[in-house]
Amino acid sequence: MIVLKNVTKRYKIKHKSDCVAVNNVSLTLPDKGMVFIIGKSGSGKSTLLNLLGGLDRCSSGEIVVDGNVLSKLSSRSLTKYRSSYVGFIFQDYHVLDNFTVKENVELALDIASSENEERVNKVLNQVDLSMYADRYPSELSGGQKQRIAIARAMVKDSKAILCDEPTGNLDNKTSSQILNILKKISLEKLVVIVSHNMVDANNYADRIIELYDGQIVRDRRRSDNYNNEFRIENDVVYLPHYRDLSSNELIILNEEIEKNDNLTFKQVDNRFYPTVESNQEMNNVQLSSSRMSRKTISKLFKIFFRHKKVGIAISVFLVSLLVVCFAIFQSFLNFNSNKELSKILNKYDINCIPLQKGTFNEDHNIALGSLYKVTDEDIQAFYDNGYKGNVYKKYNNTFIFASSSSNKVDNESAISVSRIFSMFYATETLGVINCSKEYLVSLYGVDGELNMLAGSLEGKDYGVVIPDYLADSLIFYKNKELKYDDIIGEYYNGSYKQGYINGVFDTDYEEKYDEIIKMYEDAFNDVDLGNLYDELIDNELYNDFLANALTYLGYGYSIADNYKDTLINKDFRNYIGISGIRFEIDDEKNYFTSATCIFMDDDLFNKAYPSYTKYVGDLKENEIVLGLSFYNQMFGTSYTSISEFTPCDVVVSFYENYNSNNLICEKQYKIVGVIPGNTKGIIEVDDNFDLYQYDVIEYGMILDNQDNISAVSMVADERGFLINSVDATKMGTINRVLEVFDDFFLFIELFFLLIMFIFLINIGISSIKKNKYDIGVLRAIGASGRDIMRIFIRQSIIVCLSICIVANIGIFLGEYVANFILISAFEKILEVSLHDLVLISYIPKIVIKDLFYIVIISFLSFVIPQMLLFKIKPIDIIRAKE
Repeated sequence: MIVLKNVTKRYKIKHKSDCVAVNNVSLTLPDKGMVFIIGKSGSGKSTLLNLLGGLDRCSSGEIVVDGNVLSKLSSRSLTKYRSSYVGFIFQDYHVLDNFTVKENVELALDIASSENEERVNKVLNQVDLSMYADRYPSELSGGQKQRIAIARAMVKDSKAILCDEPTGNLDNKTSSQILNILKKISLEKLVVIVSHNMVDANNYADRIIELYDGQIVRDRRRSDNYNNEFRIENDVVYLPHYRDLSSNELIILNEEIEKNDNLTFKQVDNRFYPTVESNQEMNNVQLSSSRMSRKTISKLFKIFFRHKKVGIAISVFLVSLLVVCFAIFQSFLNFNSNKELSKILNKYDINCIPLQKGTFNEDHNIALGSLYKVTDEDIQAFYDNGYKGNVYKKYNNTFIFASSSSNKVDNESAISVSRIFSMFYATETLGVINCSKEYLVSLYGVDGELNMLAGSLEGKDYGVVIPDYLADSLIFYKNKELKYDDIIGEYYNGSYKQGYINGVFDTDYEEKYDEIIKMYEDAFNDVDLGNLYDELIDNELYNDFLANALTYLGYGYSIADNYKDTLINKDFRNYIGISGIRFEIDDEKNYFTSATCIFMDDDLFNKAYPSYTKYVGDLKENEIVLGLSFYNQMFGTSYTSISEFTPCDVVVSFYENYNSNNLICEKQYKIVGVIPGNTKGIIEVDDNFDLYQYDVIEYGMILDNQDNISAVSMVADERGFLINSVDATKMGTINRVLEVFDDFFLFIELFFLLIMFIFLINIGISSIKKNKYDIGVLRAIGASGRDIMRIFIRQSIIVCLSICIVANIGIFLGEYVANFILISAFEKILEVSLHDLVLISYIPKIVIKDLFYIVIISFLSFVIPQMLLFKIKPIDIIRAKE
């Protein structure tokens, strides 16, 4: 039994007042019988039917169906109600064209979680469709389609059948057939028919409810045992109410007229009386759950998507392409993690990051320049920016091997790489690196030990060990008869003691650069070194040698805890060259920047300037000797002879270096003599001995963890350092460029994700739109939202799997191509061969993560359209079709 209590349904219309379709309707419908709801268009009869069927919800009031209040039921419970309690018969049939007659009927039974082929066949027989069971609706007439709808409503044994203008599109004969079928059904079930045909209502209805403007204006019930049949009794002809006589009935009537002249005619009354509601006891009926079978789900899936294969394939391809691009961008970001940079550095034996502070000049792609002191703040900056590793300081005291060379590093000025390495062997060293024994072993050790060719690793605390390359350079320029053992000890360049050599260790450089050495030997013999140098500029092996020399081979090494502290020692060397000198005369600020003072002991002065000793004598404390040209420049004189010199006083200020304003000390000196040339100043070595520490500066450093090149490169730029290696410098630059684009890459990734999401959502929405009508029919006859989702989730799974497979193949190929492009670019930038190096590779971890993103996006792109769809009422979908 169905009870309506003050039911009202309002519709909101934009820019207009609300429309009241059903207005405060109350009535009770029995468990069986045929009830017609009559009214003109717009009277609210279809709305009332939709409310009864759970296709729509009332705005106020209650509809109680066997104890279930429809307004309080969830969407899921309403679906159960539609699938098990009511059956719908629509004016436009609303059968599924891609299902056969039998499949349409079976579908309703399947939705109600039942399977009974015998019942299906029985129902088809009842509606005279058994012979058309395997045909499709498009092959049938309108009346036959309507019978499909009736059979679909009957088959699930629902308690009520709701019919919306079931004969509206049929001719009279077919309409009668349909109504007769429904009349038979009404003997056991409640049949509610919405119609505007009063004749049909009078002929078939057990009850007629008339609506006007959403309100009941008349509610009439036919009396029990009413017989509206044509009959002749006791000479009285009873004509049926509101019905024409059939041909058989006309024959009978004519025969009776011919035989009987006493016939009288009487019109049968419709016997409708005002309905009197009775208080019947309502049975509480538990709504049964429904769930489509897998077979039906599979069939619906195939039907829904068989015409969308090409579109889905195109979408899968486009989304897969986006995934490939997304993965390649991720590989670029993964490259930015320094691991691939380390591969390049390791490949070319760049096991550290050499840094030099100062201003730089390029010379055949190898850049060195004026020297500046490295401060503790500089070093801390690298650690603060994420560097993890050791820092080994690089000092400027060197050994000069060739007489034609001058001590540029010691003098803190620019270094000419082409001059130092013009004969392959170095004309001078590039300084001393204060490192650990472990670092040296990591570079050149064999089985954990350094192979010492002469001397030992330990020796004088201010002494250094040199690689065999530097030892060979010394021998090449000094005396080719010397052996490694001969050069151990104090090292002199002329009269100048430049340091102490503790030992020589093996690097196997000759084997690695044998080809270059032979080219030099041939050119040296042919006196053609100039042309050879030009030829070697573009030679890959030669440039590798230069990079190696600037990073490792060109330095002496000290393993002292603090090498600089060991140098405050007279035995270290017999002179000091300080470049941070400024002279002041007569309290006037006459600064001569870039001036240099050389501190010498008497013996060295006598050896260096023997012809001038008689003029100067032994230098005493606070005495200084200047070069004649420098003296003239400073005092504005034009002396041509040292005999014209007049002694005078000068204030000498000592700065950290000639580019620094950091004053160390200042002192007044007496100029006691001049010597030919432009020497800036010579002071006795014992005077201001503490200035030794300013003669040797930390002009660079070595970082032994190349994995942190990104962090190093950024700080190097900020604090005025050069990564003193061609490959390492360019690697750092490339990595920093990539870091600059980190946010851009992230934006592109998010953009790709958004586009993928839009593509996949479009697939879902397109599929839903295309099948919206069928979905509405399924929902109207009781299919649950979960059933619909099961149909579309198959699409989502297939699309997702297709994208994963295609994208996986595309990533593999795409990253191969990207790697080739990247390597080609690096080869051009670095001017080295990287053909066997893999920078961007197929990384399963990244691919799995990307495919996981696809699964999530596919799920969201499936769920969101479904959520939007289920907000639409089934009746709205059907109305849109109608």
